[in-house]
Amino acid sequence: MRCSRLLLILAFAFQVALPVAVPIALPVALPVALSLALSPAQCWAAEPTGDGGDEHGMDIIGAAKTVAGWVAPGKPDAGKPWSVALGEITAEDSRAQAKGIRTLILEGGRHSEVIGDLTMLANDRDWRLRARIVQVCAGIGGTSAAPLALKLSRDREPHVRELAALALGQCTSDDVFARQLELLQAPESQIREATAKSLVGSTDLRAIEPLTRQENEHDDLVKRAMRDTLGVLAARVANLPTIIRLLGSLKDTRRDALLEAIANLGDPRLCPPLTSIAADPDRAGRAPEASAWTQFLAVRGLSTSGDYRCVDVLIALADGEATGDVRTMSADTLRTITGYGAAAGKAWRVWQRDNAAKIARLSERDALLADLHDPMMAVDRTLLARWSIEDLAPLIDGVLGQPLGRVSPWWPERALKVLRADDPERWSMALAKRINDLPTAEQDRRLALIML
Repeated sequence: MRCSRLLLILAFAFQVALPVAVPIALPVALPVALSLALSPAQCWAAEPTGDGGDEHGMDIIGAAKTVAGWVAPGKPDAGKPWSVALGEITAEDSRAQAKGIRTLILEGGRHSEVIGDLTMLANDRDWRLRARIVQVCAGIGGTSAAPLALKLSRDREPHVRELAALALGQCTSDDVFARQLELLQAPESQIREATAKSLVGSTDLRAIEPLTRQENEHDDLVKRAMRDTLGVLAARVANLPTIIRLLGSLKDTRRDALLEAIANLGDPRLCPPLTSIAADPDRAGRAPEASAWTQFLAVRGLSTSGDYRCVDVLIALADGEATGDVRTMSADTLRTITGYGAAAGKAWRVWQRDNAAKIARLSERDALLADLHDPMMAVDRTLLARWSIEDLAPLIDGVLGQPLGRVSPWWPERALKVLRADDPERWSMALAKRINDLPTAEQDRRLALIML
C-alpha cells in the first residue's frame, strides 16, 4: 500500500511537470521518472529488512537505464569530471569498467564529492558493482574512503566483504583498526586471510600482537598470511621497540610466533630479550618439548641478532642439559659470534675461562653498537673515540651489508652515518686496506663513498 501511494504521488508530480517548458521541466521530471521506473518490488527492496543487517538495496542501475531510453542523448554534466566514469563502472564491458575505476580513483583523490556519489551507488543490488566500488575505495584510501570501505565491510555478499577487508588496509580512521580486529575473527576463512594481508601496510603498532594469535587458527592459508604479515611488520625499524616489549610480555605459542617472525632480523637490540628467553624459556605449566622449542627459537634468533653479551648463556647451553638441537644451535651461534670453532661441549668452558676479559670488553662495545642501530640516537664522536678501529670494524662490515644474514635492512645506511660522524683520519688506512681486499666492485664503491 505504501508503495502504491508513493507511485500515485510521483505520477501526479510528473504530469504536472510535463506542460512546463522542457528546459525547466527536465531537471524536475527526470528524477520523478526515475522513481516511476521502479517496480513496487523494487520499492519494497529499498526498505530495511528489520533484522539489523544491510539493506537489500534497489536496482538503481536498471532504473537509470530505463529512464535513459526516454530521454534524448546529450552531453554529460561538465560540472563533474567523474560523471562519465560513474556510468562506466556500471557498464557490462570490462574495459569500460576498468577505465571508470581508474578515473574515479584519480578524481576521488581530488574531489571529496566522488565518495558521496559512490556511497549512493553502493546501495545497488548488483554485488559486482559494489565490488568495483570497493576497488575504487582501495585506490583512493586515506580518511576519505574509510567510511564507505567500513560500510562495505558489512555487506551481505562475502566477496564484497573480502575485497573491503583488503581495502581497509589502504584506509585510515579511528574505526578502521577496530573493524580489522573484528574481521580477523570472521567465520569465512577468505575474509580472515584478506584482513591479515591488509595489515601489511598498517602503521598502527597495535597490529603486531593480534597477528601472533595463530594457535586457534585452523586454516593454513590464514596462518600463512598472519605469519607473512607479522614478518613484514617485525622488519620495520619503527616497530622494534614494540617487538622488544612484546617479547617480554607474550607467553607460550604467541611468543613463539613472534620469535619466528624475527628469526632473521639481525638487530643486536634484540640480543638482551632473546638471551633472557634462551636462559629461561618459561617452563612452568608447559610440556618439556614446548619449552625446548621456545628455547631453540630464541637461540636461533641470537644467531642473527646476538653478540658477545649472550656468549655466557650460550656456553651454558652448549655444555649443559639442553636438548640436542638447542646445544647444537648454541654452538653454531657461538662460532658465528666468536670465530672459535669448537663443537658443543666442554671446549667452550675452557675458551670462556681463557677469554673472560675479552668477553667483558666486547660485550660493552656491542652494547654501544646495538644502541647505534637506533636511527633516533644522536651520534657522538666521543663515544667512538674510546674504541680502536679494530674494535669498531663491525661498522665497516655493516656498510658492506656483512656478515650476510646478520644485518638488519636499516643498518648499512645507519652504519655509514655513524662512520662519517667519526674522525676521518682514524679510518683512512683501515678503509684503504679493506678496499684492496674487497672481492667485488660494489663493495669497493661503498667504501670509496665513505672516504669521500
